[in-house]
Amino acid sequence: MIKIPEEVKAEFSARINQALKSSDWAYATQKELAEALHVTPSQVSNYLTGQRLPSLQVARTFCDLTGTNLEWLLTGQAPRGNRDLFQAWAQASDAERASFLLKLAKASITK
Repeated sequence: MIKIPEEVKAEFSARINQALKSSDWAYATQKELAEALHVTPSQVSNYLTGQRLPSLQVARTFCDLTGTNLEWLLTGQAPRGNRDLFQAWAQASDAERASFLLKLAKASITK
């Protein structure tokens, strides 16, 4: 059995709590969350307090429920494949920005 450092469990616990608080599940009971995750309420308590880490399948289900990115939940890092919209805009050339705005305007008119 692999010994997971307490610091890693604490950081994961903080992220899982943050994701939960910013989701539609913020006011769910541990029992309700446990039912949705197909685990026991004590397992949910262990995840939220950093006593244990969930399986990858439970983590995926949690992400689906809360709208959380799995890579962020597991690592604390933003997904590498997706850039922040503001960062993308800041790095775009004037021509790219103009092209984007033109496409957006055309899409708005056709709806």
